[in-house]
Amino acid sequence: MKKPPALRPHKSAIVTVGQRGTIVIPAELRREMGLECGSTVMMVLIDDDLNLVKVPSDDLERLQWAFGRAYEGKTAEDVERILKELHDEWPD
Repeated sequence: MKKPPALRPHKSAIVTVGQRGTIVIPAELRREMGLECGSTVMMVLIDDDLNLVKVPSDDLERLQWAFGRAYEGKTAEDVERILKELHDEWPD
């Protein structure tokens, strides 16, 4: 069982929300997460906790990340074939 976030080892920072809702992620946390200019992240609100999750930039990795085990162990060719089959079955 996972420990609550506050009890797990973690790094944190207090930031201010800007006028347009912008939040600046401190450099140390960006480096730790491997975030660069143009990186995609997903914000997940769980109860009162806002979590920031890095989204893979590679298309295949993003599919695997988004759909979990459904594509685990599949090659790019396998995924392309599966997507083509799904596309062919999709009603016009």
